[in-house]
Amino acid sequence: MHVEQEEQDNEQVHDEDKYKNLKDLQRTGIYEDLPARSVNQKLKKTTTREVANMFHVSVHKVRRVWRRAKECLRQGVPVDEDRGS
Repeated sequence: MHVEQEEQDNEQVHDEDKYKNLKDLQRTGIYEDLPARSVNQKLKKTTTREVANMFHVSVHKVRRVWRRAKECLRQGVPVDEDRGS
């Protein structure tokens, strides 16, 4: 029973991490990973979930990063990775 409680505590900490601000390394990794997975700036249905799990962040944050990256690409300007999470 002690092991189960430890596992639940670890899962809770992991879930809480998903809702904190993105770290620079996470944001950069997402910016680099999503375009590599896209075809004509479109992602498969499960890609954002896969990337969110890979970087331990929420799907919402991955979608926001992707939306900003696409807007930069559309405007022909470099992706601004320093914009907030």
